[in-house]
Amino acid sequence: MKKLIVLVITLLVGILSIFGMTFEELYEQNLEKSSAYTQAELNLRGAQLEMNKIDKFFVPYLGISVDTMKTGIIPAGTTTVSGLVFGGEGDLEGYEISLDVNFLEVWGAQVGVSFPFTLNTDEWTIESPEASEIAISLSRDLTIIDKAERLKTESAYYDALSKYYTAQTNELITTIEDIFTRHYNEEMIQTYQDEIEILNQQYNLSTDEDEKESLEKQILTAQKNLETLRSNNAPLEYFEYTDELYNQTKETVERIINENQNYPTNIEERLDLKSLQLQEEASEI
Repeated sequence: MKKLIVLVITLLVGILSIFGMTFEELYEQNLEKSSAYTQAELNLRGAQLEMNKIDKFFVPYLGISVDTMKTGIIPAGTTTVSGLVFGGEGDLEGYEISLDVNFLEVWGAQVGVSFPFTLNTDEWTIESPEASEIAISLSRDLTIIDKAERLKTESAYYDALSKYYTAQTNELITTIEDIFTRHYNEEMIQTYQDEIEILNQQYNLSTDEDEKESLEKQILTAQKNLETLRSNNAPLEYFEYTDELYNQTKETVERIINENQNYPTNIEERLDLKSLQLQEEASEI
């Protein structure tokens, strides 16, 4: 019967380990929670958009602006509060509102649509525009992007890309360190627990008062070390630790080391230095 219970427990542990968190899942989870990574990703997207505006033929994006134009303003006694214009008697007067949407760029020219409509403040109704009032716009900055501006844009892009990869790498290192530290702590916690159990057994069996006093001090020291270790381990309990997770992490580290042993260490390939170089070139123009 005892063997059967042990077998069932072993099978359950094996099944649970299959559904346990993998290293990749924990790493992705930590990336999602990282504010530094999120900000780096947003900055990179913005820098990519600026680069695309320079280099690519077609750049889809969405930009919305709202312009309000006061209609029928009575000059005398009008008051403006937070963009709303009130008449002399405190009545809110009508507005014509234009919704302008820019949705793509073609060779640097902005393509958009203007959709004006009227807000009637007497009955609080919205009047749709006539077909002739809806306009599709095509605009282009006539200022030619000079070489210095282009270099600055490229510099900002490589800087954002460098910080994006750095944020990824930092989170990878943090995840690995957390798992290895958690493994060490779990091993030491078990060691202290075993030590305390053995010392308690020795204390209960001892008949010598001096020996019991010495054992008591050892027990207190071990208990103090155990509590300190548990306290240090608490921040790392945000993930479920398993031996399989630890083994996956070791394999990941070994794979990273093996794959990068012959990686070229050409300093010119560093993205952050490339960004600084482009910035310096732009400043010299």
